[in-house]
Amino acid sequence: MPVIEERVSDIENALMRLAYMQMNTQINLDKLSQEMKDFKQEMKEFKEELRKDTKEMKKEINNQWEKVVKKLGTLVEDMVIPNIEFIAEKHFGLKNGRIYTRTKIYNPKDNADQREFDVIAMYPEKIILVEAKSNPKPEEAKGFIELIKGKTFFEYFPEYKGKELIPIFASFHIPENVLKMLSKNKIYAMGVKEDTMDILNPKF
Repeated sequence: MPVIEERVSDIENALMRLAYMQMNTQINLDKLSQEMKDFKQEMKEFKEELRKDTKEMKKEINNQWEKVVKKLGTLVEDMVIPNIEFIAEKHFGLKNGRIYTRTKIYNPKDNADQREFDVIAMYPEKIILVEAKSNPKPEEAKGFIELIKGKTFFEYFPEYKGKELIPIFASFHIPENVLKMLSKNKIYAMGVKEDTMDILNPKF
């Protein structure tokens, strides 16, 4: 009998240890489950913050890029302005003109219609009109051609009707396809030549 009682006692102890181990395992599982929930929540919050930061960062990058593009556009104009008098005299025999830059004009027939002209050089019988682009695309050249061909310029300046308009499309570099398009439509192209800006197609 003592042997049987001892074995029963051993079994009881084993069962108690097993129950303790199960309880301990369950506690650990519950703890792990809570930690996983907390981790998932933290990850969710982190992703949300990351999304916000990425959105703000993209917005800031777009703002900065917009400033760079605008600055590039004004850089072309800043290069054109000091060279326009030289070009006017060299290629067209014009002197002592009045030069206007970044001029915003309302259409006299439609006050809701406003347009900005990059550079206008006024002479007694002729007008030089310059459109400046930092990265000229065919569609931009086409738009300028339509402005000239449609006599739209004189809609904004009706007082100058009768004067000869000399159109110039300017940029640091003008692609070959754009240059051909301008020449075909008798529009002068102005770009960097050596260390200054000059007409690239003086004879179209």
